[in-house]
Amino acid sequence: MCKREKTLLAGALLLIAGTNACNCVYTTKHKFGPKETTSLVIVFKPNVSKDAINEFDKTVISMPHESGNGIRSLPGIRSGFLFSRNGYDGIGLNLREDSTDEQRQFIRNRVLESDVVSCIRENIQPYDLGAKPCS
Repeated sequence: MCKREKTLLAGALLLIAGTNACNCVYTTKHKFGPKETTSLVIVFKPNVSKDAINEFDKTVISMPHESGNGIRSLPGIRSGFLFSRNGYDGIGLNLREDSTDEQRQFIRNRVLESDVVSCIRENIQPYDLGAKPCS
């Protein structure tokens, strides 16, 4: 075993030991991605730039972090991912099980008010989107 491999192994062991010693509470793992049922599937209009999608992420489905450093997801959002399907780009959002109706409606309204969004679909797999996902 070379020095680099020993260093990586030692680092991994320290990480595992530190994780087990922290008295962390682990939550249930949730599958997410374009082949999993997703709470909100946001489909962008054709030819929306990557910069516009990044701006959407920062200003529509995120908000400034309380610390003043960076951003965080809106309350009620558990996870999100980008996808591309049948020539359309989009974002899948999984909402928290404990999100309130008000949080869910707030997220939907913000998304639909954006000029880069073509439509949203709910509780579907992004890979199930057809050739015309918003019709």
